[in-house]
Amino acid sequence: NNDDLTSPFLSQYDSSKDESSDTYGYTSSRHGYRIEDDEEVLTIESDLPHSASGRVSPDNDKELDKPKKYCFGKLSFKQLLLVIGASSTLFFLVSGLLAYFVFLPMLAQHYVDSSTMKFLAIRMSNPSLTSVTLEAFGYLDVDVLVDSKMNDAVLTIAYGSGVMGYLNFPALDIPSHEAATIHTQTTFFVGQQETFNQFTADSLRQDVLTWKITGDLNLDVKMLGMSINVKGIKLDKDVQISGMGGLKNVKFLHCDLTHSTK
Repeated sequence: NNDDLTSPFLSQYDSSKDESSDTYGYTSSRHGYRIEDDEEVLTIESDLPHSASGRVSPDNDKELDKPKKYCFGKLSFKQLLLVIGASSTLFFLVSGLLAYFVFLPMLAQHYVDSSTMKFLAIRMSNPSLTSVTLEAFGYLDVDVLVDSKMNDAVLTIAYGSGVMGYLNFPALDIPSHEAATIHTQTTFFVGQQETFNQFTADSLRQDVLTWKITGDLNLDVKMLGMSINVKGIKLDKDVQISGMGGLKNVKFLHCDLTHSTK
């Protein structure tokens, strides 16, 4: 059967027959098959790669089915997508951690360092040996980019070379690009009694006095609809306080000596 002889899976086969002057021969090659007789030669070529035995080579089959490789021929397309996804996730995670733990605290510290604190009036009342009631009016001028909030903080007030006392400074809202108004009433706890007495005496004689206010701040920064808490911001400010200037321009509006004060 000539159809069987042209099968691409036929092993190499040579045959010859001398009958009635007819000679038949069948040969196979790597790329096709050749059928010969005395009258004609028929050559069938195959486009598929074949082994020497006339069968399809398994190695060549694998090469045809082998997927395309990326990244210097090391990764398939799915593997490449996984690497890109994992790298992007890692990048955003590291960026977020750096922003939260490094860049945001540095930015907040910069704004606090460049800010200006000013007290327009300070009133002290209800004095005792350990504390007084302090009422302060003023502002904190800091040009922040977003709305922020300074949470309650314990501040230390130094005068001269000693610690004058401590106070619990209440929370303060800091609007963006505006000065924050300070209007607070709190208890001032006396630190070193000698330093506090020295400030009291100097406030009567001098026009301007200087407090050194220090403490650790805890800020809430509003970004992208979220409130991000930033801790460990250092406050270190020299703040000028108006004194009475020696009571030079004092006028008695009313004087009544008729009642005893004993």
